[in-house]
Amino acid sequence: MTWIYPPILADEQDALLAEDWERNFGALAGVFNGGIDRDNLPEGGVQNEHVRKYAANKIYSDGGDSSTSVAADTGTTEWQNGDGDGLPLLEQEAPVDALLLCHFSASWTWDDSAATTTAQQNRICCKWRIIVNGTTVAESGWSPLYRTDDSIYLVGAIPVSAGAWRARAQLRIAKVTYSEDTTADDISSEDIADFPLAVDGRELLIVEKRR
Repeated sequence: MTWIYPPILADEQDALLAEDWERNFGALAGVFNGGIDRDNLPEGGVQNEHVRKYAANKIYSDGGDSSTSVAADTGTTEWQNGDGDGLPLLEQEAPVDALLLCHFSASWTWDDSAATTTAQQNRICCKWRIIVNGTTVAESGWSPLYRTDDSIYLVGAIPVSAGAWRARAQLRIAKVTYSEDTTADDISSEDIADFPLAVDGRELLIVEKRR
């Protein structure tokens, strides 16, 4: 064992607090409890073969079937998973507490053949989000119908405790009337059924960074 130096070195006539003694004993206990540092490990002493596979990170992804599109449900303005729950979904079990780095990308195409006014093109919109265990990790703004071919990339991070976690991408469609006084936008289902939306490429990628 290497030399252990106490954090608090008392001298004659010094006034000590109880916490000082605790720090000194903690320094010693830390070594016995696995407090490994550069003092007791030689350079290059830990190699890749000494670390269990996936001990620190694991990557999961779901892109669905990229050869087919996922149709959006234009009968609701609520958050949705696409027709047949077709948007990406990941369900895994974390062996220890972890930080999830979440990435989602998608491209989509509107059918705007029924559009008769500029207002329709500006106000029929879609937006996207990533949720983990019901919590929103990242969310986009509204993308209007006049951008008939568009794409999105979202990224966010969230800590999770050891155990099961569930991550998925979701989509929302609505007719949006923007607020001019910074209050919530007015959301309506009017006309949205006339404008089908097909999600083409999509992928949800999660990096599980383990403690």
